[in-house]
Amino acid sequence: MWSRDYAAAILRSQHALTIAERAFGEAHPQTAAFRHNLGVSYRLEGRLKAAEALLSASLATTTAAFGPRAVERQLALMTLGVLELARRDYPAAKSYFQQSLDILTAKNPRLDAEAWLVLQGLGDVALAAGDLAEF
Repeated sequence: MWSRDYAAAILRSQHALTIAERAFGEAHPQTAAFRHNLGVSYRLEGRLKAAEALLSASLATTTAAFGPRAVERQLALMTLGVLELARRDYPAAKSYFQQSLDILTAKNPRLDAEAWLVLQGLGDVALAAGDLAEF
């Protein structure tokens, strides 16, 4: 069963990020993963500015470590799409979801479960923006 105790999740994620920063350094991909997790917790709590800062930093670290077309970037892009959808910034959400989908389909032209989640996000953007004709 999922807990909705976001304050506790944030405390745990902050602690884990601090440990990762000490163990691996600020620019390590593992640290980026912990930064991403904290960003997700902030997003779920509705702290969108803090979430965006952490998710963008995670994406930057992952891009620097693996390159712009690396599959490791896909999750950060999808999560930023979800964040922008919550903000009702539909063009930004669509852009993030599309970048995520591009990475997934370059990796595997057959759509898998990850790609379906991203397609769901693109559909949510179109529905929320009232722009279903585009799809």
